Amino acid sequence: MNSYEILDVDPNTDFEIIKKTYQKLILKYHPDKLQQNGITSKIEIEKNKKKFQEIQKAWDNISSVEKKLQYDKELLAKSFKQEGVINEEIDLDDMEYDEDEETYFSECRCGGIYKITVDDLENNVNVISCDICSLKIKVLYEVIEDEEED
Repeated sequence: MNSYEILDVDPNTDFEIIKKTYQKLILKYHPDKLQQNGITSKIEIEKNKKKFQEIQKAWDNISSVEKKLQYDKELLAKSFKQEGVINEEIDLDDMEYDEDEETYFSECRCGGIYKITVDDLENNVNVISCDICSLKIKVLYEVIEDEEED
């Protein structure tokens, strides 16, 4: 998770609003507040301590306008690096499916394999690399939500 996700704010949110959101979260998860609220479970205290540290680290990345600008540049560069150049777009329906491994796969022009698991799809992963060369493809698919019966 990136700092914005941890603080539950949009990257384009005004800096002062991000700061206020951070302050509310840090108070909510502060170890002293837990004791004041009567929370004594060691598991709950440890869970909140980790959340407190996560919030603090996230804020450290964007705690000033200058740091935020630098962090935003790094996030953008990271997103370009992850996506890279997409060689081709392939529809999920055009890929083979291995039921045992719950994996969709397609052959690359180099002879390697592009693989994407059902878990990847559920986590919105749609860019995958060949297992041999540096080519990447974008897998096109539509998520269909299960309808609950009344």
